[in-house]
Amino acid sequence: MVLVMGSLVAWLAVAIEDMRRFEINPWWVFAATASYLMASVLNATPTSHTILFSSPVWVVVVADRLLAGLVGIAGGLMIYLSRRSLIGQGDIYLFGAMFAVGGLDHLVLTVTLFAGFSFATCLSYMAIRNKPFWRCGYPAGVPAAMTASAMTFVMFGMGG
Repeated sequence: MVLVMGSLVAWLAVAIEDMRRFEINPWWVFAATASYLMASVLNATPTSHTILFSSPVWVVVVADRLLAGLVGIAGGLMIYLSRRSLIGQGDIYLFGAMFAVGGLDHLVLTVTLFAGFSFATCLSYMAIRNKPFWRCGYPAGVPAAMTASAMTFVMFGMGG
């Protein structure tokens, strides 16, 4: 449980730092992801991928999280390469860390949560800065931290 709380505190630090400076310290993202992966290994629960492999459950869980992180990095890289003005370079590994929290089983839920939290963050920044919606620049660390926190609650069954 300490590792999970450490991950949530690190995600909070990512959000605060991104709000203050529009920059993300990669060490906070690494700390959030590493502590979450360690908590996942210690509390390894079988997923739908466990049936396919004869490896120990914790190996499958780590592979699941790392593959989901690669999917997030690939998605962020595609967005960055298509239009560089949409996201910053730090958001690419931020997407990888955020998707690693949900794993491959919850990719759609992670994308949906991130889209909803991004929309809410954009609306709040639009109101605060008095800018039109299409010119609303907001820190991606805020919705990513909210998404990772929500996915942590889903994955570890917290709050119930």
